[in-house]
Amino acid sequence: MLWIGLQKFKKLRFTKVLIFAAFCIFLLMAGCSTTNHAPLATMYYHDITGHYNAYFNANEKMKGVYAAMDKSHKDNYKQVLSLYTYSNPKEANGVTGDLDDVIKRLTKSVQIHKVSNWADDDFLMMGRANYIKGNYDKALAFFKYTTTEYKNGVDYVKEMKKLGKIAKPTLKKKPVVKPKFVQVKDKKGYTSLNKIDQRPSYTLMIHEPARAEALIWLARTYSAQKKYTEASAVIQLMRSDDKFYTNLDKYVELTEAENMMNQKDYIDAIKPLEKFLTMTKKKSERVRPVFILAQIY
Repeated sequence: MLWIGLQKFKKLRFTKVLIFAAFCIFLLMAGCSTTNHAPLATMYYHDITGHYNAYFNANEKMKGVYAAMDKSHKDNYKQVLSLYTYSNPKEANGVTGDLDDVIKRLTKSVQIHKVSNWADDDFLMMGRANYIKGNYDKALAFFKYTTTEYKNGVDYVKEMKKLGKIAKPTLKKKPVVKPKFVQVKDKKGYTSLNKIDQRPSYTLMIHEPARAEALIWLARTYSAQKKYTEASAVIQLMRSDDKFYTNLDKYVELTEAENMMNQKDYIDAIKPLEKFLTMTKKKSERVRPVFILAQIY
């Protein structure tokens, strides 16, 4: 009995330690916010409820949608395969109900939790759901809204102004990062200035804005609508954007390859496909691009 009691006490103490550690991590994440956030109590409430109620459940449904479409998709090996198994809206009939539920959940969430740091992620996922359904105009609207209204994430001060309320900024403006250059000599001995890459990257402790990912989906949606010039313009924007996250560079290559393939311009799809494959070692990401590259060769 004494041993059982000690085990329960240790388990309880360990649970308390875990809760305290989680709280400390949450505080750290709040302190590392990328934009003005709400007062701590307000932010915690909207972040926790907005994330773990609507967004989490919607995201789980989206995972199920991808899995179901991947399972039901049939490739035609007489043609160059598509890069994604969910890019044909005609194959989305079996998951329309789940996609509608995702949109419904997230619509309610952004209405209730406007100052949650997950609001931009909600709009991004609603855009993705509409993309899979083939509602490209609606998808574009969501992606454009995410990229323009949430350039640095959810801004509490900005959201309060929309409601006609006054709120004080909680963070100082970050200093503008000045470009840095380094001298480089080529094989012939000629010197040139190369710009140093100072772009941000995704980190474990910070919830990053959804803008960069929304730009990728924006380009993909333009391409799906056969607006190839607009898609190329967004791709070039991502390549030149000093705020674009380096972790997503490989998906920019894949987006360009898809844009070329949608135009049946398979020759120009080779270079971005090859570059993508040098940037990832994940088998799940490599299989289709490798096979498609072989088809094009």
